[in-house]
Amino acid sequence: MIGSYLGERWVVEPEGWKLLAPPRRELELSDEASVMRYFEKYAPEAILHLAAHRDATSAERRRGERDAASAVWRDNVVATRVLAAAAERHGGFLVHVSTDFVFGGTESFRGPYRESDSPEDDEDVLSWYGVTKREAERLALAAGRNAVVRIGNVTRAGNEPMLDYVGKICALLVTGRLYPMFDDQLVTLTSISALDRLVRRLLATRSAGVFHCASRDRCTPHELGQFLASGLGLDPRAVQGGSVDAFLAQFPRRYPKYGGLRIEATDAALGLTSPSWTEIASQFLKLY
Repeated sequence: MIGSYLGERWVVEPEGWKLLAPPRRELELSDEASVMRYFEKYAPEAILHLAAHRDATSAERRRGERDAASAVWRDNVVATRVLAAAAERHGGFLVHVSTDFVFGGTESFRGPYRESDSPEDDEDVLSWYGVTKREAERLALAAGRNAVVRIGNVTRAGNEPMLDYVGKICALLVTGRLYPMFDDQLVTLTSISALDRLVRRLLATRSAGVFHCASRDRCTPHELGQFLASGLGLDPRAVQGGSVDAFLAQFPRRYPKYGGLRIEATDAALGLTSPSWTEIASQFLKLY
């Protein structure tokens, strides 16, 4: 979802880069020999690590599995370790895309989280997806002067609607199938076009460390649903509210309740201006 967009944009706007986007049959990220052969052949100056097992629901069914036989651990942890080691060995600059799910969003440690905040250590608080992405972050940062970019609730017009955070809400609104939206959960949104700008800036400056790509403010999913309904010409009062507490009682650890990311340090370091959540949603609606 992210890689396809960046690939399309970089073909049109390469900024002097030659972009390589190998299929899995050509580059298996969890296979050290495959990765080393690829690096020896192309000697990439920079590596954008966008591949991941991103479905938190299926990942939760693999909780506790910490070996390459598990698809979640293999794709999120083993692949990052292999790729980070290859980047370090060949002098490549690694940009690893992570998630706000490395934080629990609990009452005792609420978001929005700063770039300097340490991910949650207590695995009973995190989803298993969050655990694997936390481990991947640590591997990427330990391997050299690399960058980790945290995102969450990703959106852009043109995505497959049911895979897009905003697109799914719009699709369900239009068909009258929208379920109650949490009115007690706080989230930030990530615009993929803003992520594109951030990644380009990282590559231009070779800035290392942890960065966040998110809206500069938070909303509840219920607020977002009402805003989108109005933008689609529908009655916002038709968007029902619901409690994330009731959901988490049935599916523990699945979502951070008090989540979201802060972006002040990232904007200051890279000279960016992050959009608000209403700006991100409005841009989606304009192109919907």
